[in-house]
Amino acid sequence: MRKSAHITPAAAALLSAVCFSIYAQDAAPEDAAALQEQPKSKWTFSVAGGYDVRSGNTESEAFNGHAESYLDSEIINFRWTMDGAYAEQTNEQDDGTKTDERTAGNIKSTISLKYLLEEFFIYFDASGLNDAQADVRYRFMESTGIGRYLWKSDEFSFSLQTGLSYRQEKLSDGRDDYLGLRIAERIDWTPDFAEGVSFYQSGETTLAFKSGSSSLLSAECGVDVPLFASFSVVFKAVYNYDSDPADGKCSADRQYLTQLSYRF
Repeated sequence: MRKSAHITPAAAALLSAVCFSIYAQDAAPEDAAALQEQPKSKWTFSVAGGYDVRSGNTESEAFNGHAESYLDSEIINFRWTMDGAYAEQTNEQDDGTKTDERTAGNIKSTISLKYLLEEFFIYFDASGLNDAQADVRYRFMESTGIGRYLWKSDEFSFSLQTGLSYRQEKLSDGRDDYLGLRIAERIDWTPDFAEGVSFYQSGETTLAFKSGSSSLLSAECGVDVPLFASFSVVFKAVYNYDSDPADGKCSADRQYLTQLSYRF
């Protein structure tokens, strides 16, 4: 009678190791290729400071600051910004009369979140503003809706979005809150022929449903030019329009900014 073969634990372990090694060698190239094909998230953070000249509600020269964080992934786009300024200003009334100089400032923070679908995205935006120069004690805005990237690549993107917005604000002459329609667009462009240079342009309008309430329009464009290491110089132009500003204030504000930026 023949004896059955007996495999010792040591031999079994050695055989398993050999089989695993052969499998790993065959699978490694495919696994590496799969890892390379997986989408990568890109998160950036930058701070900037500079000097600006403003006309409209005020004639002022001011120091200003900016901070921004941006996440770009296959599923989510997230952007957070904060802007502030501090100035010695001269106020101007609608009739051209200039009042005494005084120290004032403004600060604004925004968040923008996009959840990307196949052809469209769902967005949520929120912002908070305090602007002593325009006599806006506070203005909080929230908006949600749907949008679409009409073009999106590593070099160029163009998006449109629309949805409902809710605004709560307190001006020097009263408080108000109301629902409205928001329409917005944004363009980002990093041309191949200008290494490291980036352009952007954004605009949005909020139309109030409530009779007698103000509508808002804002537009901004800028260019970021690299200098050395992680430093760059940023040039911006900002325009804001309020159809019903605080008493004694102009409807339009314009800002022209030059900032030194550092990107982490």
